[in-house]
Amino acid sequence: MGWLRRKSDTIAIIFGIVIGLTAAAYGFLRSNRAPLSQREMATRVLAEYVRKTAKPKAVLIIGNPFSQTPGRPAELYSFEKASEAGLRKGFGPEVEVKIAFPKLKPEAERDASSVFVDPTTTTPLSYLVAADAFDLLAREHSECEVFVSLIGLPVNTGLSAFWLKPGPPRFALLLPDFKVVGEPNAIRAAFTTGKITAAVILKPGVSLPDNAAGSDDKSEFDKRFILVTAENIDQSLRLLLR
Repeated sequence: MGWLRRKSDTIAIIFGIVIGLTAAAYGFLRSNRAPLSQREMATRVLAEYVRKTAKPKAVLIIGNPFSQTPGRPAELYSFEKASEAGLRKGFGPEVEVKIAFPKLKPEAERDASSVFVDPTTTTPLSYLVAADAFDLLAREHSECEVFVSLIGLPVNTGLSAFWLKPGPPRFALLLPDFKVVGEPNAIRAAFTTGKITAAVILKPGVSLPDNAAGSDDKSEFDKRFILVTAENIDQSLRLLLR
């Protein structure tokens, strides 16, 4: 089936660019509590794992830069707040949490729809951030051992200084597009070397219902998401590539 193949049309692509997700990534983008609660749950589980395994003293949340400007769709601001809330809960008071927003390409600032974006991507902002955006964040926030990206990684990741440099920052990712890392062996190496400490992906074929309430967050997470780590990267890659 190829890489994360999914249907999309022009309207969904442009709207996905603005809020940092394609419509298929969550199945729908209506403004209701279900996707917000699940986004908070997903980021909390991600943060809990990173806190226990990587034991960072400080982390940087890389957020959606469009959330810092007025006049965007309401879902953009809601998703950003839900993501931050989940991460803060998961990391707890012992981990210092900072937030930063990467620089955009000048043309993306003027008109995001004028920039080519792969219609199959789960992270449209990978195509909209400036080529040196993550390098700048790595220099400005060198005290943060882990970067948690809510917007994926830039398309030039494999050739970037922040990625090739040994050691921190390590990355935790929400609904990433692994294509920007490279071929399967490069993705596997990113996990086994610890450059990516964990990622949350949506289970193939899962569509999120309007009412996702449940008494057990762990079981709700396991129904819809996969926490990808070095331990299950091979199995996860088989799911993504089939």
